Amino acid sequence: MKPTTAAIVKAVQADLKVGRAGVERAVAGRPEPEFQDPDLRFALAAQNTLRTCLEATFEEAGEFAPSLCVEMAIRLASYAISAMPLEDQHHAMELVCASLPAAHKRRLAAGVVIRIDWMNEGRVEPNIPEGRA
Repeated sequence: MKPTTAAIVKAVQADLKVGRAGVERAVAGRPEPEFQDPDLRFALAAQNTLRTCLEATFEEAGEFAPSLCVEMAIRLASYAISAMPLEDQHHAMELVCASLPAAHKRRLAAGVVIRIDWMNEGRVEPNIPEGRA
């Protein structure tokens, strides 16, 4: 496996810093309780940085099967959960599994998605048709 270089880490941290500032501006003055949680605000910024990394990854992969997306989802969730104390990880896995369907539905409705083209029977088509997310 290729080692992560200091330059890559700095670039990701710089992107995250810009993202955090953007999230703070976007939620300033919003009364919803979820926007008062600093961890949620950080997660919003981190999600944007991770989306950029995933978009670059999928673009670099070229043509790939849907199973790559499933594998990436499993691995990314596992990495995030592994950052928790070991005794909390099983409960976190249960929460992720229970929360994912509704969270995914909300993100689709909000258009918070990765847009990518797929080959379908010899035609290039978007993964999510216009107007569907």
